[in-house]
Amino acid sequence: MQSSNVSWAIPLGGKPAILGIGIGTHGSVPRAKYFLAGLWCIHFYRHPAELSIAGHRFVVRPGDVGITPPSVDIEYHFLASPWNAAYAHFSLPHVDEGPAAIAALQSLGDDFETYNERFNEALRYSRSQIRRSEIKLWDILLDLQERTPVARANGAPIHPAVQTVLELIEMRLSEPIGVEEIAGEAGVSYTHLARLFQHGLQTTVAGHIRQRRVERAKHLLLNTTIPIKEIAAMTGIPDLHTFNKTIRRDLHRSPTDVRRGVRE
Repeated sequence: MQSSNVSWAIPLGGKPAILGIGIGTHGSVPRAKYFLAGLWCIHFYRHPAELSIAGHRFVVRPGDVGITPPSVDIEYHFLASPWNAAYAHFSLPHVDEGPAAIAALQSLGDDFETYNERFNEALRYSRSQIRRSEIKLWDILLDLQERTPVARANGAPIHPAVQTVLELIEMRLSEPIGVEEIAGEAGVSYTHLARLFQHGLQTTVAGHIRQRRVERAKHLLLNTTIPIKEIAAMTGIPDLHTFNKTIRRDLHRSPTDVRRGVRE
């Protein structure tokens, strides 16, 4: 049975080090087993295959991109001959930043050729400018991580409409945000979005917007000298009285006390 929604915890806080990159051709034998000690691998697939990674089974289709973690058993059953795929073997540095989730296998759809060309740039630079090649690979991995659905605490993926709305909120925190408007942009009704938020994040849309505005305001109060009135406007609460009430309610201190580092 095919595994679905499988993702790996991948530490992308530092640049990958490429140990091998190229176009791999297979198919002289129908099956092949691999074990990459200490190395991650990315594949851009143009041909179908059946794939097993650490006991998880996948059906690979043209237009998919796959990630395999280090030091696990990997087995391919090639369903085309010849069979080839662009690949890179790479290691990742140990950093303090927590690992992010990246999908084991995902379809890139219409974006496949764009991603594949970006990977080809990394391949072209790999002999003459390896750091540039590694930075390009790093950028691809970060983009793939962002395409991986955010997971709830129970491990189930958040609905794509919620993911879209979360991104819209981040881009518009300094502006008035109409929940019905962003629901429409995400392709769902206001009522349906409210249900999805409650089910996926255990909060309301308005509650999440307020939380993110308070978190951004706290960051600006603690780490900048921007006047409080300007911070209020930058966080989408331009009325200073309302801003003060919101900060007091959520942080139990006035904005001035937050800035001074006064504890609750």
